[in-house]
Amino acid sequence: MLFTPDACANCDTALAIDVRGLFCATGCRETAKAIRYARAALRDGRLDDPEVMRAVDAKFVWARMGGYDTRERRVPPQVLAKVRIRDQGRCVKCGASGEEVDHIAGSFPEPENLQLLCRRCHHAKTMVVRAPEADYVLRAVRLPLWNERVLPDGPVRLCDSAEWVRVWSGLAAERRRRLHG
Repeated sequence: MLFTPDACANCDTALAIDVRGLFCATGCRETAKAIRYARAALRDGRLDDPEVMRAVDAKFVWARMGGYDTRERRVPPQVLAKVRIRDQGRCVKCGASGEEVDHIAGSFPEPENLQLLCRRCHHAKTMVVRAPEADYVLRAVRLPLWNERVLPDGPVRLCDSAEWVRVWSGLAAERRRRLHG
């Protein structure tokens, strides 16, 4: 498995000294995450489920568009509870059971920027927001990544493997020690 110290774990671009993690950008981190998700779904047979395949597609589109920083967009439990109460547990678009919290605009996790949506409405909103480039991304980006990094029997890069979640923090700490003593 490929991993080069001081280079992006996803694309091998040299990392600047001030980069704290192991990826050159959020998009690269999210691409690796999408590949791990797709590899896991392929291994356990979940790719037969159209919902899972839509989730894979959305992950690839968002990664290509610069990433969807899940850490930045994390909603604190107390805010999530307020949104669920305010929206009465229902999708604000269609009235179905509200399953997903949606950021209306931007990333800030405040109740006024959040709404409860069902999976179908959330997926529809996500794909409409990114629709102009989504088809291009799926053809031009997902297919090569699929062939090169999802379909092989074993992970091509360390960041593509299930092992990544166990080893990345040690690799990042090693990089910090090497660069900053």
